[in-house]
Amino acid sequence: MNVEYTVGVEGWFACAWHVIKTRPNLILRGLSVMLLFSLLGIGLGMMPGGSALVLILQITVGQVLQAGWYLFCLRLVRDEDVSPAVMFEPFRRFGQVWLVTIIIPLIIATGLLFFIVPGLYLWARFGMGIFAAVDRKLNLDEALNFSTRITEGSRLQILLLHLIMAGLGILLVIPSVFEMGNLGVITFLVYLFFLTPLFGTAYAAAYESLVETRVEEDL
Repeated sequence: MNVEYTVGVEGWFACAWHVIKTRPNLILRGLSVMLLFSLLGIGLGMMPGGSALVLILQITVGQVLQAGWYLFCLRLVRDEDVSPAVMFEPFRRFGQVWLVTIIIPLIIATGLLFFIVPGLYLWARFGMGIFAAVDRKLNLDEALNFSTRITEGSRLQILLLHLIMAGLGILLVIPSVFEMGNLGVITFLVYLFFLTPLFGTAYAAAYESLVETRVEEDL
């Protein structure tokens, strides 16, 4: 990050907002890739037996593409000269990246399902593992260990970031779930064009700032 921000929720949001304001065209280009993938899913869903195809697509290609979106956001936070093509870099290590994007959410979800507090702890501890996997090309064990190291001492702030984002996401999804007409359309657009890049860049800012504060530890 060329601009210095505090390590914490306020600094991470400030960085995300700076990226959104200064690089809107590039963000829209990245979002268009995600939107095209969603439209592909909608198209497949209309075919006979399409629901199964969409599910398979989402839990395979969709997971790795999401990791690519995180990598794209990280490069934006670093103020690098980047294009949406970077979103396809994780496909070169498809198996390793896919495993990370599946196992980490499963660990967190299991913790939340059976033990809420330990689940929240696991979320804060391992949540940066996906960034580590695509940024440093780590395998699953390495990504989990790396996330554990960089989040130590900052997990309450990371958890607060997760909870704020989850709360905002739920609020904006409710009108669409309950088919509240035009309000649902509006909130969907806000989610897609504002909250999605805010999510990605805020999480990327968190990851980058945590890594930077531990440079002296020779990560």
